[in-house]
Amino acid sequence: MSHRDFRRVLVSPGTSIGDTIRAMDVGAMEIVLVVDGQGRLAGTVTDGDVRRGLLRGVTLETAVETVMHRNPLTAPPDMPREEILRLLQARDLRHMPIVDEAGTLVGLESLVDLIGRPEGRDNPVLILAGGLGTRLRPLTEDMPKPLLPVGPRSLLETLIGEVASYGFRDFYLAVGYRAEQVERHLGDGSHLQVRIHYLREPEPLGTAGPIRLVEGELTRPFLVVNGDLLTKANFGHLMAFHASERHDLTLGVTPYTHRVPFGVVEVSKGTVVALEEKPEQSWLVSAGMYVLEPGVAALVPPRGRFDMPALVRAVLAGGGRVGAFPVHEYWLDVGAPEEYRRAHADYPRHFEEGRAAR
Repeated sequence: MSHRDFRRVLVSPGTSIGDTIRAMDVGAMEIVLVVDGQGRLAGTVTDGDVRRGLLRGVTLETAVETVMHRNPLTAPPDMPREEILRLLQARDLRHMPIVDEAGTLVGLESLVDLIGRPEGRDNPVLILAGGLGTRLRPLTEDMPKPLLPVGPRSLLETLIGEVASYGFRDFYLAVGYRAEQVERHLGDGSHLQVRIHYLREPEPLGTAGPIRLVEGELTRPFLVVNGDLLTKANFGHLMAFHASERHDLTLGVTPYTHRVPFGVVEVSKGTVVALEEKPEQSWLVSAGMYVLEPGVAALVPPRGRFDMPALVRAVLAGGGRVGAFPVHEYWLDVGAPEEYRRAHADYPRHFEEGRAAR
């Protein structure tokens, strides 16, 4: 990356996290540099910094200085690029701000620029596409839910395209209900520039049971994704977050808010002590995307239905590390008619070529 490019990813300490995310997306450098009014480097912000901050309870309106790394490793302008590369690799870093003696930011070097961008990822992807889609009947009486059209393509094609845009190439599709339609529609995946392998479920295996069908192919961390998602989640960042946090299993999570449509009354010893009008409650819920270390597959029993909550409990019971990756990007679980109608309304804004932004 040339030094002239770094100005595309500059923000001030008071910039909101939401605007910082947009700057990171537009700059496409996977980092944002925080500078003060005199151009001095105040800190750096990566996607992981933002996600960890969201887990701590900051919001997209919070100032970015609350999540920035205040003492990043920097290099002087005269440091040879070979030495910068050595430092980046030794510290497992991707970027090196270039700062002069006065602390003024004058450039940015990146690992991608120094050694080149890898052509693709060899992490396998398992997509769960075998469900009955009962809540979407009658639409799913003759067609499996992942093949329902949204925009110009099926839901499953859009999902595979999004995941593949982050370099993933090897896809395993766990299919059950009307499996032959999925196999016929997607073929070998070449029209999506991926390789698709099909795993037929002998019976409904749940959200974790299909892992046993691909266990022999798992030699590195792998991605598991529900086949009914419409999302702009950054699957590359999800994989990097999993690696940096050294988790055995990482769950994508997204906020879910419910407004109680009534005034909630708090009573103590027969007396009203409070009345809150239409309160809201918010939880982090599973976003239907996971990264697992290969060894986690051994915890899936050899037979019967097995779901992700049971796998999470098994990992925790064995002393494993389970982490959460906040998904702040567009996300929709297309499981019911209301969500399917919303998917049609949302598609042009988020996925049409020339209009969708990362």
